[in-house]
Amino acid sequence: MARITSKTKKKILYAVGFTLTVAVIALLLFFFLKDTIFELRRLTMDHDEDGIKEFLRSKGWWGYVTVVIVEALEMLVICIPAEFIQFPAGISFPFYIAIPLCDAGVMLGASVIYLLVHTFKMDPPLQGKREKKLESIEKTAGDVKIQMLMYFLFVTPIIPFGAICYYCSSKKISYGKYLFTVATGVLPSIITSIIMGSGARYFIAHDISVWFFVLLVFLLGTVLFIGMFFIGRKFIYKKENKNTPNSILYRPLLNVFGLFVGLHSKPAYVEDALYEEMLDINGPIVFLCNHKSVYDIYHTFNYIYPLRAALVGNRYYLRNKVTRFAIHTLGFIPKRMFAQEIEPIKKILAAVKNGTSVFIYPEARLSLDGLANPITEGTGALLKRLAVPVVVLNINGDFTAYSKFHTTKGRIPVEVKVNRILYPDEIKALDEKTLNDILQSAVETNEYAYMKRFTVKDKNMASGSEKVIYKCPQCRNDYTVQACGCTLQCDCGFTLTFDEHYSFKPNAFGFANLSDAYRYVKKIEKEDVFGIESDVKFTVDVTVKILDAVNPKNDLPGSGTVTLTTNGIQFTGIINGEAQSFAHTFRETPCLVFGVDSEFEFYHQGKLYYFYPVGNRRACTKMATLYDVLVEAYKNKKDA
Repeated sequence: MARITSKTKKKILYAVGFTLTVAVIALLLFFFLKDTIFELRRLTMDHDEDGIKEFLRSKGWWGYVTVVIVEALEMLVICIPAEFIQFPAGISFPFYIAIPLCDAGVMLGASVIYLLVHTFKMDPPLQGKREKKLESIEKTAGDVKIQMLMYFLFVTPIIPFGAICYYCSSKKISYGKYLFTVATGVLPSIITSIIMGSGARYFIAHDISVWFFVLLVFLLGTVLFIGMFFIGRKFIYKKENKNTPNSILYRPLLNVFGLFVGLHSKPAYVEDALYEEMLDINGPIVFLCNHKSVYDIYHTFNYIYPLRAALVGNRYYLRNKVTRFAIHTLGFIPKRMFAQEIEPIKKILAAVKNGTSVFIYPEARLSLDGLANPITEGTGALLKRLAVPVVVLNINGDFTAYSKFHTTKGRIPVEVKVNRILYPDEIKALDEKTLNDILQSAVETNEYAYMKRFTVKDKNMASGSEKVIYKCPQCRNDYTVQACGCTLQCDCGFTLTFDEHYSFKPNAFGFANLSDAYRYVKKIEKEDVFGIESDVKFTVDVTVKILDAVNPKNDLPGSGTVTLTTNGIQFTGIINGEAQSFAHTFRETPCLVFGVDSEFEFYHQGKLYYFYPVGNRRACTKMATLYDVLVEAYKNKKDA
């Protein structure tokens, strides 16, 4: 028979104690609330205001004791929020009674926690994200005294009082200072909850306007946020944390972004053994992930939280004041897409040296067909130079929810998981090519296999797909495929229809999904482009803008012609009244970033050029596809 260790005994005792405590809380709350709420509702329906006042007075000493005990027990069982009893207390008792009762309960629970941690040496029952979140905040605070850290945590509504007390009582702090900090630090939150409860009582009993009650809740939340912001900005998240992920606004802004993301997707995160291993890594991490949607930023950053990372991204987003403020709050390392430069590398090295993790989407551009693009050259070399753990994430469902050409109706489950973790010793032992191959394999996912698990209810599922399948696979004409409901169709009789899993129903070409169809279009283009004897492979008339790095009002307009050849890409035209002509080789510009029906872009002499095709804007996808075909041929020729 296996011997039970002391550690296992502790876990069993805590589990039993936890279960009993939850049961006691449930019984007490039921006993306390069943008469209170039901009777209060009956008296309210009868508009018996005198009866309501008499009922509240009749609760007697048992009501007071219940509030104190339940509040204390909620401290011990950290998964139950304190508002669970504070709000009913505000409904049931006068303001001046409810506040000291709740505060007394918190002090009692905090004292028991201090006794358990200091006298009985109990390990704080904090696991996973909650513990990492507190550690992350303490690390950011640096040399701030533990009392000031406690004050900040108590006005942070996302962390339960009990978790704060378990964590902080394990630090070097005397019982007197600890209890005083607890008693005073929880008051803003308690007062807010009590006022909300009192407001609810008046809303029910005195028929006050619902808008007045909503305004009251909003104002109280605002006051609490201002208090949190002041303490955090002054003592925790200091000025030196500007443009780093240690900003006090990091989480609030991520949550605001999440409101928009939540319209089309919902988290389906995987928190397995690799996830826990990621949380246990001490020191900076380089995060890598496949990139199929702008929603990736929210879901991946939300998944790794409380770990934080500076985002390496397109410097184009610095042009807009709102996005510039937002991404600087996340911590942002700007980079020119597919342009050779040293500055981002220096900033990444500096961030890691200072203990800041870095998040990189190594494909550097969004997926067009739901599968991974090749990762950028030099990724492996950079990771070998950084010599820190590398965590490779996979994300699925984001492409179906919100791609660069289609937004699906309904909330698609977006899965994020840790696929692989590589440590410095392992990275050092690999040559650069092998490391790049491992990373490429690690970021690749199958969106369509993932979506087989779900049903998509969207009557216009094909909308936007004609911008990807710009060439009809059957008649081989450009821009003749159109979207109608869930079907792509051409006048020649070609049709493709999406099923409820965002794949294709059986069809004459045997395409299983959008990726199959696009790769067939790419195959046709490859056959056609190498069937042209001339070096000139594609020409398109364009309007053009040279984008100012900071202010869109300073963009320089123009027009001309872009020509794709076997040697690279050329532009000839007039910009801002001056003639310009230049050419780039595939080595100088290894890839085109593009919108499916808007523009394609690349850098020339450090300036970003946006090219807008004259006529059918689906020429953007054609230009980018042909470019990829010619780059692939260029690389094969170079490696031969």
